[in-house]
Amino acid sequence: MKTFRMIGTALMAVTLAFGMSACNDDVDFDPYADEPAAIEGRKDIMDGKLLFRLDANNLDQYHIPVSTLRNLDFEYQSDYYEFKQEVVNGTRYIIPVAKAVQPDYAHIVKLKASLKDEPERTRVVFLVFYKDDVNTRSQSGLDSEYSSVLGKGTNSFGKLGNTTQSVLLYDAIKHLPETHVTINPAYHEKFISLNCQDKEETFKNWTGELGLDLQKKFKKKFQTLDLVTLRPKWVETEEIKSKLNVSVDLGVDVSIKEAVDYEFSLNIAKAHCSEISMDMERYEWGGNNAKVDTLLFSLVNPDFVDQLEVDSTQFDPVKFMDRWGTDVITRGAFGASWVYIYGRKQNIYETTQNYDAHVAVSVTHPQNVEIKNMAQIFAMKMAGMDGTQVDAKYSYMNENYQETTKSLTAKLTYGGHLGKSEWSEFTNGIEQNSALWTLMSYKLSSDTETEAEKDEGHKIYPIEDLAFNLLDMLIIRHSKKEASGDQLKLLKNYIANVNAISEAKPDYIEKNSIPVEKRSDMFLVDVMMKAGKNGKKEGDPKPFCAKDYRGEWRMYYPMMANAYSPVKEDIYYALETSQYEYNVGIDRSDHYWYYALASERDCNYGLLDVDFVHEKDIPTGYFKRGECARTDIGLSVAKHYVVVKPLDEGDKDADALRKKRLTAFAIRDKDTEKIIASTGGSELRANAYQSEIDTFNNFWKVDADKTLEKDSIKLHNSKDNYFYKGGGIHYHQLQPVISNKKLRINRSTQESVWHPKRWGE
Repeated sequence: MKTFRMIGTALMAVTLAFGMSACNDDVDFDPYADEPAAIEGRKDIMDGKLLFRLDANNLDQYHIPVSTLRNLDFEYQSDYYEFKQEVVNGTRYIIPVAKAVQPDYAHIVKLKASLKDEPERTRVVFLVFYKDDVNTRSQSGLDSEYSSVLGKGTNSFGKLGNTTQSVLLYDAIKHLPETHVTINPAYHEKFISLNCQDKEETFKNWTGELGLDLQKKFKKKFQTLDLVTLRPKWVETEEIKSKLNVSVDLGVDVSIKEAVDYEFSLNIAKAHCSEISMDMERYEWGGNNAKVDTLLFSLVNPDFVDQLEVDSTQFDPVKFMDRWGTDVITRGAFGASWVYIYGRKQNIYETTQNYDAHVAVSVTHPQNVEIKNMAQIFAMKMAGMDGTQVDAKYSYMNENYQETTKSLTAKLTYGGHLGKSEWSEFTNGIEQNSALWTLMSYKLSSDTETEAEKDEGHKIYPIEDLAFNLLDMLIIRHSKKEASGDQLKLLKNYIANVNAISEAKPDYIEKNSIPVEKRSDMFLVDVMMKAGKNGKKEGDPKPFCAKDYRGEWRMYYPMMANAYSPVKEDIYYALETSQYEYNVGIDRSDHYWYYALASERDCNYGLLDVDFVHEKDIPTGYFKRGECARTDIGLSVAKHYVVVKPLDEGDKDADALRKKRLTAFAIRDKDTEKIIASTGGSELRANAYQSEIDTFNNFWKVDADKTLEKDSIKLHNSKDNYFYKGGGIHYHQLQPVISNKKLRINRSTQESVWHPKRWGE
């Protein structure tokens, strides 16, 4: 005789019989009456089993062993099956026998087994009889390789489509009627291009597009059993939110995962071919469901149930999720897709991430048609096409720009024609060829915004919710008498174990997710005056890439003349200080002021001081930056330079000094005592509100006795600190002001810093 074996679990149109009638084997004599009620070391007479699956076409394979030698009394109701028992080689077996042909795919029998005069030993089990040769569907789509992920467990923090074991058996899902599963074949293409301020936003947008939400609220769904009504009783507990500093591993390479102070361009191209969705609400007790659809019994893997009913003192929810996953795949959009991610180091760029991604890809359509859609650009990049299509406005984006931005890229391909890099070739004939399809998303085109908000965008089915649904079915299909003794212990273990999963899941996800570290603050890393072409040439001044005093590539941006500028026509344009209002005399070039910022992780050094000093008086430890004040405005003007004092990393107090690095530099008009220009993150934006003006003035409020050590701000107030000296009249003398106050920006969005307009704009 073969012992009962648990094979797959499948299901469909089901004939369910839960009413009870007596169908006892008439046994007048029990030769094992003196044996123990249950075999020593076993849980109960059914050895703790709650669910069995049996192939109705091969019943002779199934002899279900029980953990007692005594005769069992059976109660069940079924038009198609009956149950016998016999003892073979010291083991009692329950033997299912067909008495009529089962017409449907699945038939569920509730079997009550009891011992005479031992009511506490009574056990109830559910047996699912299935027939794979019964066709219950008129639709296609569930017999294809691409849809075989349905029912699989998955880890929501892992790569899209990662699977564990089958929680719901695919062979059973294939037999579900159209009322239980929806298939929607509909071809369309979708292109998404998003600017993301950091890695967290990138993964949030990406996972949102995939139908994942790891920043959702998890309800601790603690449940008890009301012994009076024998109904599940929910215990209200606090909601806990998964940590905001987690993101998923979607198959990106390590460079993306480790990128902290980066912003990204996220670009996704999809060839959407079909959708499949299981109706899981019909298995949920409560709400609008007056009656739970017990068809779930025929879908679920018995091994899954077996592991939930173990002794709760021995149950490990982490090991359980390691095996089964955090969720179950019950829906999906299928087809083929590309993902292209461009990242650049935190800074105060003029351009969007998408634009820089365009430049990084650097492609031109073969017919010289301008390409703005990043999905198309990515397609051509994969085809190996190169070009130079870059807006002249940003012509500073030369070969040094990528070095300066420390850019990185990631490309992922799902489905389609392998090895094809043209989008048209990649998707050629895909609508008619399901062999090219793969899971692209758990989110469906039919999902409305309201629905997405309701369930926080999480489209895969939580493993604990499925377990609770099964628990509800198990409990509500018992009478109070049936849920006593050994049966009650089993149900209580199940409840405790599912509660443990619910409690452990948020921490489990956090532990296995990619940490998103807090972005580092930005600070000032360089300042200089640089002469440009005279006469405010249209399109000037442009940012430029250059090496700082340490030889590191930096982006240098021009400082903007704010509303306090003495040259009214220059307001909101670049500060230009060689003209009459600042220097009466020769003017053969335009003097522009530039700065560079860096993030704390990007740069281990920085500035401790910025000053205006004659070249013969430059103190030890200072470096002159840019060109001198005399450049193209007369030989009698003193050779003053912008000088910076960098942090000496070899200094014994370097760690302490690093906390005092400068964050901002400003130029003060001695005559008006107003700050007329300042570096990014500390500037007065164009058309500022009064509250913004007040904030700016408070940030840059200086007195003669203010120091960095005491007040986080300092004015170099000596006449020797004027930038322009000698050679004639100098109106509006320029004085350096420095600060190490924390900037109001901590990320590199285009809108976070107000860049000056170009001449001609």
